[in-house]
Amino acid sequence: MLRLYLVLSWAIWPLALWHLGKRLARGKENQRSFKEKRAIITTKRPDGPLIWLHAVGLGEVLALRALIFALAHARPRAHFLVTSSAQSSAAVFVNNCPPNCLHQFLPLDLGPFPERFLAHWRPDLAIMAEQEVWPRFQVEIARQNIPLAWVNARISPKSARVKGRFRRFFLNIYRYFDYISVQNKHTASVLKDLGLRDGVGLAPSFKLAAPPLHYDTGLATQFGALLSGRAVICAASTHAEDEQIILPALKKLLKTNSETLVVVTPRDAARGGAVAQMAQSLGLICAQRSLGGKITPQTQIYIADTYGELGLWYHLSARVIMGGSFCAVQGHNPYEALAAGKAVLHGPFVENFQDDYTILDQVGAAQMVTTGDELLFQLQNAPFDKMADVGTKLLAQHSESFTQLAQDLLALNPKRLG
Repeated sequence: MLRLYLVLSWAIWPLALWHLGKRLARGKENQRSFKEKRAIITTKRPDGPLIWLHAVGLGEVLALRALIFALAHARPRAHFLVTSSAQSSAAVFVNNCPPNCLHQFLPLDLGPFPERFLAHWRPDLAIMAEQEVWPRFQVEIARQNIPLAWVNARISPKSARVKGRFRRFFLNIYRYFDYISVQNKHTASVLKDLGLRDGVGLAPSFKLAAPPLHYDTGLATQFGALLSGRAVICAASTHAEDEQIILPALKKLLKTNSETLVVVTPRDAARGGAVAQMAQSLGLICAQRSLGGKITPQTQIYIADTYGELGLWYHLSARVIMGGSFCAVQGHNPYEALAAGKAVLHGPFVENFQDDYTILDQVGAAQMVTTGDELLFQLQNAPFDKMADVGTKLLAQHSESFTQLAQDLLALNPKRLG
């Protein structure tokens, strides 16, 4: 199957280019991503050691910052290249980029693109994060004798069933990794069942040690003045199904807490109009940031439909409701809110972060709600200050674990990174 994949990767790459062009025409790619996904690179490689890290989505890319800071502390002269696939991850990472760090879009895992990418950047260490495997890249990385690590690995039960059906294919892929670090025992067990008996380590999720999201202090001052002491609730990274539960509950809250302002940050910023329409259908007074809407004393719902500003809303909020947890999305990262010193309320569907939410609920840094009425009750009664303090202490306990992980990774190429 691996040989078949490699053959097909050369056979279908012209079709993939056509599809990429269609995405550009529909606005799902921009000129930069269109070029970089074809391995057309205009940025010069920095001199000295270069460590390449890859993750796909927004949360996964931001979580890499914890590891980058640990690696940079150990090797101050190193440079870092971070790649991702989603446009939202690129837009947000620009404002949260660590020192000596560049961002590019990952080229297609097809045809000549992996070889062209590696020939330009010549990384001294390649690191894949979370659920990522890229067969063409992994074969080419091995051919060029570049050490390859898989870190923060996580395999969901559904993904484990698929991998079990194609055991030999995935076993061959995973054998290309020189180092594997998983974030839970379930993933370690899946890899063992596939045939990887040795060399799999367990480390905390990167999200536990990621620094707070960046925010513009000037905007914080500006919006702080507009809020005039109003309590702010942030409904973060929401989807339509979340809003159908959250907004009616917040409408009830606003009847008795008229000074409260609710900030809704849809996961997909393009949904801002749909959120506004839903809020208005409930009789709520709203303003939309992407349209230049202003916060006035009468504003009840402020729709922050922009990328890269979630850190601002976490900073200004007193309470956070985490989206993606009332629907089939199965949860979003709670640690960004905790890193900002906020406690989290969340729905029952959190498979993507099941172990994380279980721990946070048990220690009292987060609270699950299953209905709109439960959400309303917790917004009115939960001890948010105490919950936030517990969350802050929990994050501090895990930050030191990345020092050893960084040393293990640097040891993969002691000649260049030692």
